[in-house]
Amino acid sequence: MRNVAAAAVLAGFLQFGPCLAQDADTADSRAEAALSLQQAMGGSTAVIRVFASLRPTLIKLIMQTGHLTLSHAAEMVDKVEIPDLQKAVPEMLAARAKILAKYYTVHDMQVMTAFYRSPTGQKVLTNQGAISAEFLASMQPLLRNVQAHAAELAKKQAEGTDRPTQTAP
Repeated sequence: MRNVAAAAVLAGFLQFGPCLAQDADTADSRAEAALSLQQAMGGSTAVIRVFASLRPTLIKLIMQTGHLTLSHAAEMVDKVEIPDLQKAVPEMLAARAKILAKYYTVHDMQVMTAFYRSPTGQKVLTNQGAISAEFLASMQPLLRNVQAHAAELAKKQAEGTDRPTQTAP
C-alpha cells in the first residue's frame, strides 16, 4: 500500500511539477539567475575586455574632434575614458541583468549558466571576440560594395538619370 501511495505522489509531482517550477519564476528568482548567468559569462572581466576592444574606436572618436594628436587621444582614453567606464561596470551589469531577466526564464538562465561554466561554454567565451572581429573583417568587401552601390544610386538620383519614368495619360 505504501508503494502505491508513493507512486501516486510521484505521478502527481511529475504531472504538476513543471507548473510548480513555473510558479517559482518570480522577479527575484529571475534577477538571481541573471546574476549567476552573468558571472558564468565572465562578469565584470568580460565587460572590461569589451572596453579594451573599444580602445581604438574611442581614440578615433576623440581624434575626430580635431583637437588632439594620436598620442594625446590615446592618453585621454587610457587615463580618463576607460577608468570612467570601469567605474560604471556595476551599473552596466545591473542593467544587463534586468534585460536578461526580461527575455529569459529562470530555467533558461540556469541552462545557459551551466553551458557557460562547461569547457565548451568557456571556449565560446574565449573565442567570441576573435570570431566577431574576423567575421566583421570578412564583411568589409561586401560593405564596401554596398557603399559603392548606394553612392552610385545617389549620384544617379542627383543627376536625374534614375528617376521613375512616367507613362503618358
